[in-house]
Amino acid sequence: SAAPSVSSQPTPSITLVPKPPSGQSVALAADGSEVVLERSSPGEVLTLQRVSPGGTVSGAVPAGRSYDGRDWEAAPPLHFLFDCVTASAQGCVVTLESGVDADHYILKSTVPPALTPEQDAARLLTQGTFGPTSATVDEAKVLSAEQWVQQQMNLPVTSHREHYRRQTAARLKHDSALFGRADPCATGSRWNRHAFTEDDVGKVLSTRSLGNGNLALTIDGHDRTEVDPVDFVVSPSVSAPYVICFVPEYVGGSISIGYDGGGDMKCDAMNVGALSHPPVHFSDLTFAGRFPDAVLEELIPEVLDTKV
Repeated sequence: SAAPSVSSQPTPSITLVPKPPSGQSVALAADGSEVVLERSSPGEVLTLQRVSPGGTVSGAVPAGRSYDGRDWEAAPPLHFLFDCVTASAQGCVVTLESGVDADHYILKSTVPPALTPEQDAARLLTQGTFGPTSATVDEAKVLSAEQWVQQQMNLPVTSHREHYRRQTAARLKHDSALFGRADPCATGSRWNRHAFTEDDVGKVLSTRSLGNGNLALTIDGHDRTEVDPVDFVVSPSVSAPYVICFVPEYVGGSISIGYDGGGDMKCDAMNVGALSHPPVHFSDLTFAGRFPDAVLEELIPEVLDTKV
C-alpha cells in the first residue's frame, strides 16, 4: 500500500503564529496550546523565550531558535521539542507549556547588523582554526569561505602533535625554579649527533681550513664539526659570509644557507643554498682526555637523533 502522505497544513487545533516584524517581538500565552512558528528569514534570528510570573523580558529563559531560514531547534536550558514535519510548509510545531514557571512566552525577531569583511573573516577563522590573527584575517577577507577551505586543503599536512610537543617540551636553555639542566658529563645526559640547532638561525657560519684538508664549520668562534670540502656545497648564488636561515634538527636534513649582506640577512628564495646537516665529527681528538670515558647508547635515532 502507498505510504501515508505528510500534510503541509496545520491541523485545525494548531494555531499558526506569524513571525513578528523584523527587530520586534510578540507575547504568546503560556496555555499549553500547540502552535506553528514560522521559520526565520535569511539573515534573521527568531527566538522563543519563557517569562516567569513576576519576571521581566530581560530575564526570559531561552527555549528554541530559528536562524537564517533554518528549522526551529531546541535551545538551552529549556530545550523545547519542535516538530518541523507535520506542518512543514508553514514552520515548526511546538507546545507552549503552561505551569507555575511560565507566565507567557516572547517570540522575538533579531536582525544582526551586516558583518564587515574583517569580522566575517574572523568568524570563519574562529570556526576553522585555532583563532584569527591580523595577518590571517587580511588573507581570508579577500576569499569566500569555499575558497579559503580549498586553500587550506591544498596546504602541506602539518602535525598538531609536533606543534604541541614543540611548545610544551621546548629546549631548556637556563635553569628554572622547577627544572635544572643536567651536567653534560653526567650519567644519562643526552647528546645530539647533529652539529647545528634551531638556535643557530640568523647566526654567521664561518669555515676554516684544517691541516688534514677538511673544513671546520664554526659558529661564534666555536668549531661545531669538520667536513670534507667536497661535502660543503652551497648554491653559487650564495657567497661568504654565510648565514644560517633554517635548521632541521637531524643529520642529513637540508640546512638553508643564505649570506650576510652587510648586516642584512639574505634568506629569500633567490639567495638560499642548501647544506646537508652534518654530524658532529672531529678527526683530531687530542682534547678528549679532558673528558671522562663514556659509553654512548642509541635512543631511537630515527626519531630523536640523539645518544645518551
